[in-house]
Amino acid sequence: MNKKLIGFIILCFCTQSLYSGAWVVIPSNKWDMDNFIASYDSNKFVICGQYTDLTVNRIYVKKTTDYGNTWKDILVYSRQHNDTKYLPCNWFTHVAFPDSNTIYVLGRDFFFAKTYDGGENWDTSRIYIGKKYDKIITDSPFWHMKFLDKKIGFFIHPMIDSLIYTLDGGSTFITKKFPYAGVEPYGAFYIDIRNINDITVVLYKIDGDWKKIVRTRDLGDTWEELDESLDLCRIYRRKSENEIWAAGFTKEFKQIPFIKKSLDNGVTWDTLFYPTYYQDAASGVPQGLFFYDDPNKIAFPTFSYLYRTVDAGKTWTCDTIPSSSVYDIPYWDRGMISNKGGKLYRLENGTSVKENSLEIPILLYPNPLPRSVPLNINFRNIGNYSKCSMKIVDITGKTVDEFNTNNIRADMNFQYLPDGDILSGTYFLVIESDEGIIAKEKFVLE
Repeated sequence: MNKKLIGFIILCFCTQSLYSGAWVVIPSNKWDMDNFIASYDSNKFVICGQYTDLTVNRIYVKKTTDYGNTWKDILVYSRQHNDTKYLPCNWFTHVAFPDSNTIYVLGRDFFFAKTYDGGENWDTSRIYIGKKYDKIITDSPFWHMKFLDKKIGFFIHPMIDSLIYTLDGGSTFITKKFPYAGVEPYGAFYIDIRNINDITVVLYKIDGDWKKIVRTRDLGDTWEELDESLDLCRIYRRKSENEIWAAGFTKEFKQIPFIKKSLDNGVTWDTLFYPTYYQDAASGVPQGLFFYDDPNKIAFPTFSYLYRTVDAGKTWTCDTIPSSSVYDIPYWDRGMISNKGGKLYRLENGTSVKENSLEIPILLYPNPLPRSVPLNINFRNIGNYSKCSMKIVDITGKTVDEFNTNNIRADMNFQYLPDGDILSGTYFLVIESDEGIIAKEKFVLE
């Protein structure tokens, strides 16, 4: 068998580390394009998206109650390409899941649907907020829809200068203008709803040269401006009245992500250091900021990576995200993402992240591993050994590849290219010395 250790270099990491991957593919249609994911609890998720092939265009909402093992279509519209039949919507853009039976769906061209029985029966309608907004909504979709419960929901649009909300489950919609009528055109980029009386919105001008962060305590009747200095902030979230977290990225080509934290309601800020490992210019762009019941645990996905901390930002672990910006990470160790190539993934082994990231003995990336791409193996904290054997083992314990190496030491990096006859699936890299197994780490070969 051809053993393919194709080189090594010495790498040094700081307080953050590249964690060895946690995503497992969920079988789905090859060309499905999922547009939004929402969850109610650790097992119940809904996804909206579209499917197109040579003959049919299909838009759908799917639901799972067993963490993606099985799915049920609960709202579907479809037609043949040569068919002229009317569809009430040609693209679902957002879905919300505020309780176990309530689901809201947002689509292009004002489409709005809701169900209160888990998807068995639907009420469909149109969002109407005034004639002057008709062309804007027709030309581009809403960016966010967030519901606090089965009645109270909020909507923002990148080209609409108003907060949009409903207090009756979408029977009526209310608009309240943001406080910068003289700056045109501008709209809302991100909304954080701590409660109905504490709402923060990140506003920006369409050309990108102007950005403001504003807050309302009375559903948009009055506004206060916050933190002009955070002009690169994309995400602004309050954990409490005085504790604020802001996520953004630098202006340089690599767009290095950052998080700033304030404990005094934004008067002063601490900048938390972020990793310097990137694939491309967009990889560091923040896509969300998730808080959990444990106040020390926070998740921060970007276009290419999921950063997580268990100590309120002192150290971070990092998972490679499979080229996706559609995600929901409702629990520290459970979540789903979908990429535009038609693959759906779930977070499978997040609980194995060590409380101290330096305890992880070896790091594997990228993970999942695309075919014909070398697997990077970093001996992060493995110690020093004069001779070791390395094996690739499948889930039954069968060895499918093996090789020997000398003089392993901490922070050494190898690259391994799997043989072409190794099938796609889940494998373990096992490292043994005279003392026995010293490291074992899982990876997925696509």
